[in-house]
Amino acid sequence: MVEVHIFGALWPAVAPDQEVDLGGREVSVRDLIARLGVDPEQTGIVTIDGRQCRLDDVVPPACRLCVFPPLSGG
Repeated sequence: MVEVHIFGALWPAVAPDQEVDLGGREVSVRDLIARLGVDPEQTGIVTIDGRQCRLDDVVPPACRLCVFPPLSGG
């Protein structure tokens, strides 16, 4: 079971905290977050178990995935 946390206001229709069963399939970060209703191209930082990852990385079967919107500062 993958624990998913979505941060930010870009995706108001997406539940911020979810658990997703991958059913033993290998899924990329890009595919998983798209399935949840988040446009992968609008994401800023994505982490797996606290480590920044790429959209093409494979999601481990039991992990914590966090999706953050693009950040800016000044």
